[in-house]
Amino acid sequence: MEARLRSHQECAVLSTAHKILTRSRRPSRGQRLQRSLLFAADACGLTLAQLDCWEAWGAPGEHPLERASAAGEAQKALGDLRRMLKELCRLYGIALTPMQGPPLPLAALKEDAPRNWRPVSVSVGALPCAASADLEYFLHLLFGKSAFKPGQREAVLRLLRGEDAWVLLPTGGGKSLIYQLAGLLRPGVCVVVEPTIALMEDQLAGLARAGITRAEALSSAVSEPEERLKMLRSLARGDCAFFYVAPERFQSSSFRRALAAASAGPGIALCAIDEAHCLSEWGHDFRTAYLRLGEGLLRMGRPPTAALSATASSRVQEDVVRHLGLRASSGLRVRGPGPARKELRLHVRRCEEREKHLLLRSLLMDERGGAVFCPHAEGPHGVRSIAAYLRATGLPADVYHGRPPRGIEAEVWRAQRSRAALRFSLAPVPLLAATKAFGLGVDRADLRRTVHYGLPASIEAFWQEAGRAGRDGRCADCWVLFSVMDLRRARRLLDARTPHEEILRELRGSSSANDDDVLRMLRMHVSGFRGMEQELMDIGEIIGRLGALDRPGPRELLLPGQPPALVERALYALLRAGALLDYCSCREPGTFRAALSGRGACEEELRRIVSERYRVIEPERRAALLELLEACLLEDGAALAAAAVRRFQEGNSASESKPESEAQDSRRSKKFGELVFSFAESICSRRVGGQPRS
Repeated sequence: MEARLRSHQECAVLSTAHKILTRSRRPSRGQRLQRSLLFAADACGLTLAQLDCWEAWGAPGEHPLERASAAGEAQKALGDLRRMLKELCRLYGIALTPMQGPPLPLAALKEDAPRNWRPVSVSVGALPCAASADLEYFLHLLFGKSAFKPGQREAVLRLLRGEDAWVLLPTGGGKSLIYQLAGLLRPGVCVVVEPTIALMEDQLAGLARAGITRAEALSSAVSEPEERLKMLRSLARGDCAFFYVAPERFQSSSFRRALAAASAGPGIALCAIDEAHCLSEWGHDFRTAYLRLGEGLLRMGRPPTAALSATASSRVQEDVVRHLGLRASSGLRVRGPGPARKELRLHVRRCEEREKHLLLRSLLMDERGGAVFCPHAEGPHGVRSIAAYLRATGLPADVYHGRPPRGIEAEVWRAQRSRAALRFSLAPVPLLAATKAFGLGVDRADLRRTVHYGLPASIEAFWQEAGRAGRDGRCADCWVLFSVMDLRRARRLLDARTPHEEILRELRGSSSANDDDVLRMLRMHVSGFRGMEQELMDIGEIIGRLGALDRPGPRELLLPGQPPALVERALYALLRAGALLDYCSCREPGTFRAALSGRGACEEELRRIVSERYRVIEPERRAALLELLEACLLEDGAALAAAAVRRFQEGNSASESKPESEAQDSRRSKKFGELVFSFAESICSRRVGGQPRS
């Protein structure tokens, strides 16, 4: 039987099969044999139409007396390989008809394929036959699961069809499996954006438990330049199935180069934005890089994109859609059964400041442990102080937060933080004081308690962190301990109609030593929203450092003493105003490179851009905290749970039926979002070269 040229789809099937068989750095003997047989078929030019005629020949690597047994293993490996290839053919829409003909022997003289062999790299678009494929077969083959949870199959199908998906599933609903399964069934690398190092490490551990170890996580925890370069080469060559990064990595020139090489070579299978609500909740405050992820998608050739979250209000959902440029085809949102978790028992206690320590200790004395969430790391109400208090009372509490504490080197702190996370995951009675940097990365199924020592930022933030408990389906307790001394003042300051300048005046005129939980949260709030005039002054300082804006060309900006978040916010405003074509961060702290357009910057345009944050985003942040406060004031856990469910249901129904005022707001902001994304598309096409692929 003569060999013939393979079609594009057949090449994609072989590439995907190779990716599945090499998902582990230490494959089983059966996987090695299958890879050897796949290599033999590829080297002989055999096509999938001849699949029924393939026949294993030989006894790989065995002593002559054991050849019969080895030959039997080779035959079994071929049978498993044939089944997988047939299911992949169904997925990729390749019709296989039974063929009669002489057997086509595949030499199985070696246990594995040559070290550097891989099939031809191809990229694929939509897989229209995905719905008819046996996805449960791949679910069991790759993850050992027999059935999908609600919403999972629908989301996987959307990604396989080349569509975008906004996935809203409750905590413990299996969001990660969606992009992991879809990513393994498409050729190329799956790029995953994670908000925290803890979550990256947790995702790598989860993949390893499923036998998938060809995954990399490039974060600030990787301090050695050689190790970072090795990871970037793995991305560029397509040697890894999954590549985890923080949003800030898309502003690194070295990562951009590796991403461009991967897009042009092995391809990008899809992109997943995990905990996508962080784009809206953090992007406008202190992580501006989130707002540029739409540009990052264009640099990758605009692969199918999944935005995943457990809780997101209607405004957050629309914000994510606009900034990512998600293609709003029918059924963009994939929804689960809602956030209701019957196994979680919610408790709310309003108390005086001096009582909170004693209440916390009394809750933790029953030797069940738990996670204690605090709004910040330092200060008398921060995680370090709370952990020190618990240790002084005989409770061995660990500490986890993002930035290194004063007096401790960053590398030393990262090592301490990793050890604390490991102890928490393995200890018989886990006890940890943490900020939200850990709340998104906890995946201990038997966690029996969470305690919020103070008010979180919103109902969504509370539900995300409380939802870390009881993931094994057994009962767990979730507590909120909060203090508010002047309720009338708190309601006035949190009211969205109260001018931001009035809040700044009141906070500057009072001592933080007398703050309750509301005032502490407001002080954190104004650290991100410093005021319109102050932000315009920040932009003016950056303009002065850049020099004449009417002269196009590259500039290097060195500001080691300035907080990077403030510098980047100013650069982003200049980018939106058209004064910059692009900017990226350098490895040296506080160093940025900017490309000036030569257009200059209009003061009125900059003022309009800054005013949008204080007209829409800033009051919404306070309104979200007020909504949580009102629910907590009832001191009724059932009422707080009902508020969370109601919040989720409002987000789910937003696209079907919006109140007229909300629809008007959406229409007003939609045009702005389209302008931002079209601008990003135009500058990316100039930098990357040519029009982005759709």
